[in-house]
Amino acid sequence: MNPTLTSGTVTINTLNGGDTATLDGTWTDNGNGNFTKGSATVVIQNTVALTVGAKDAATGSAIQGARVLLLAGAGGSLTEGTQILTGVTDVNGEVSTSSFNFTSDQPVTGRIRKSSSSPFYKTGLVAGTITSSGLDVSTFLVGDE
Repeated sequence: MNPTLTSGTVTINTLNGGDTATLDGTWTDNGNGNFTKGSATVVIQNTVALTVGAKDAATGSAIQGARVLLLAGAGGSLTEGTQILTGVTDVNGEVSTSSFNFTSDQPVTGRIRKSSSSPFYKTGLVAGTITSSGLDVSTFLVGDE
């Protein structure tokens, strides 16, 4: 049995520039943490962490200075191609954020490349799915020298 949320009148301000939703009555958890009443659904956002890493395929060591681009893939709530994360890997070979607003599983695609300073690497592809526990994925890059 899914839990219910019962309230008087509650106004929720969204994170999208001041839109509001007003709730009253009893709402039922539809099984994934979102609450439904009739045709309306209240989506509960969870902030999750995303980490994309780059490692040397031959040694397994972290690659600093690689450029990361992570995009929304097909089949999620975001429009395919929406930029989710971009940056340059740090000394741990990672680019991360702790502020992705998760509402449902989001497939992702992307690429990692390091071609501006030695050692050089071939472009590597990133794939995975952001879930309610976030995303932590590493790509092994092949040397290109």
